[in-house]
Amino acid sequence: MTLALAACGDDSRATDSSDETTSEGETTAGGSTSADDDDDDDDGTTTTGDTTAGPDPSTTTEDPSTTTGDPTTDPSTTGEPLMITALRWNSMKIEDPHFFALGCNLDITDMVNTMLMDAVTMDGDDPPDGSLDLNFVMLFPDPLDVGDAGGDMDLAVADTCLVPLAAPICSLGAGQTNPSAYTNDGSGCLAPDGNHLSYGLSTDPVPGPCFTSDTIASLDISLGDFVLPLRDVEISATYDGDPVAGAVNGIMRGFLTETDAENTTLPDDLPVVGGNSIASLVCKPNDKDDNNGEPGWWFYVTFTANKAKWNG
Repeated sequence: MTLALAACGDDSRATDSSDETTSEGETTAGGSTSADDDDDDDDGTTTTGDTTAGPDPSTTTEDPSTTTGDPTTDPSTTGEPLMITALRWNSMKIEDPHFFALGCNLDITDMVNTMLMDAVTMDGDDPPDGSLDLNFVMLFPDPLDVGDAGGDMDLAVADTCLVPLAAPICSLGAGQTNPSAYTNDGSGCLAPDGNHLSYGLSTDPVPGPCFTSDTIASLDISLGDFVLPLRDVEISATYDGDPVAGAVNGIMRGFLTETDAENTTLPDDLPVVGGNSIASLVCKPNDKDDNNGEPGWWFYVTFTANKAKWNG
C-alpha cells in the first residue's frame, strides 16, 4: 500500500458499511473445499492394498471462523493448541485527533482515513498478492461466550489475510501478537474521555453486551508510508450476535507521545507533507494531551469486525 495524500475524501463514518460486511461474513465460507469433487475423482477405482482410509486433507467440516492453528497452547492440560474465535477488523477510522497540512490550515484527516479503509478492505499490491493489506485480528477463546466474565485474548497484526473480505483466512506470518485479557459487560464498556476529544466523538460508553481489553503496552498502526507507534492501548466493542458473528461500535484508544511523533518522519516523496514529522500534522494546540505527565496525543480509532479463519 502506498500513501498518496492527493485529494480529500468524504468524512463518512467507517461503521456505516459494517452491517453489510458482517452479514456477508456469516454466509460465506472462505477457503472451503467441496467434498463432492473428491468423490467424483474416486469413481470407478479400487484398492488392493491397505483398505484403511485416512482423512481426506482436501475436505473439512470445521467452522471456517475457528481453527486449532493458533501458536498459543494450553500448558495446564495437554499442550494442544487452543480453539480460536478470530474477529478481523473490516473498517477503521481515526476520529481524534485530526491531521493537518500547509501550516496547520488544511485538514487532511479524510485522506488519511481513506487510505486506512483501503488498506483494511483491499489488496492494493501491484500485482495483487491475494491478501488484504492491513490486518488487525482479535483472537478469543472458542466458543466465545458473551455471558462469561472474560478471559485471555490477543490483538494480532496478521501478515496475511486472504480475500474475500467477508470471510478472510488469516495467518500471523511475520506479523506481531499483543497478548492481553478482556472483561465482558452486559450494559456498557469503554467510554471516551471528553478531555481528550475535539472533533465530536461521543463520550457514551460502548453499549453491551461488550468487552474491554486490558491495557496493551504498545501497538504500531501502519499507514503504508508511516507508522503510528501507540502506547497504553485499550480496545472495546459490542458483540454482534450470540453466537458472536463480529463486533460493532468498536473503539481503540492509544497514546502517541510527542517524542515519538517528532521522531517519525514522512517520506520525502509524499506530496504536500513529505519530509514532515507526524508532530507537524497533529498541530492544533488544543489537541495536545498528556499521559501521566508525558505530552502527546490520545488517539481514538473506531472499528468494526467480522469473523475470519485463523491459521496461526
